Amino acid sequence: MTLNVEPLAQMAIDAKETLSHCPYSEMEVGAAMTYQDRTLRAANVELKPTSIGLHAEQRAVAKALSIGDWDGLDAIVIALESSQPPCGVCLQALASLEPTLDADV
Repeated sequence: MTLNVEPLAQMAIDAKETLSHCPYSEMEVGAAMTYQDRTLRAANVELKPTSIGLHAEQRAVAKALSIGDWDGLDAIVIALESSQPPCGVCLQALASLEPTLDADV
């Protein structure tokens, strides 16, 4: 299946720019994902103290799981200012939900 990720990429950028709350690190991250003909977006949220926070990827997956009827992830796009890949915790969360996910980092 060929998936056009351009709309997802724009949604991830929009989420990064409008939904991210990162007063401590100032590192805005957005995510957009599609599964079962549904599309959703999320962004990172930092809470005080700084060790508590929710990554954009974690929020997107939690949103999808809380809606119900999870039957697999079609695609996820992460947008951030730097060229850093997703953190290990987020990669592990995605891999545990989607063991065959083809990651293009």
